[in-house]
Amino acid sequence: MKKVDIESVKTVLSRSDIGATKAAQIIEDIVCEASAHGDEREPVVKKQSVIVLGASSLKTDNPIGWVVQIPEDENPSEALSLIAKCAQDFNLSPSGRRVPLKTVADVMEFCRASICKQNNLWIKTKEPVLAIVAENKLG
Repeated sequence: MKKVDIESVKTVLSRSDIGATKAAQIIEDIVCEASAHGDEREPVVKKQSVIVLGASSLKTDNPIGWVVQIPEDENPSEALSLIAKCAQDFNLSPSGRRVPLKTVADVMEFCRASICKQNNLWIKTKEPVLAIVAENKLG
């Protein structure tokens, strides 16, 4: 829905037949309602993407990994500690007590997005993807 500024509302109300006091009361109500709803929104977090590679897969010809996002101001090496924190929080939940998460792959596949978001981690690939090592030269 398109947002309308207060000045437009004042102009429309002044043209109608409702009277100056009623128009002022309506404007006051709109301003109060707008200020009450304006504080509900969280600021948008700028994110950076990080690839988490499995250590055992680095010894093979086809390493695998997962893509996650963390806040832009975080150090990329902190991604593993955020993953561990998500696993810890999930394991404290009732479903986590039944089937605890023990590996990075478990966290990527089974951890709820709400738990990850609380820990400033956004998982972009639940399934592991193949990684290719490049020399940064063509031909």
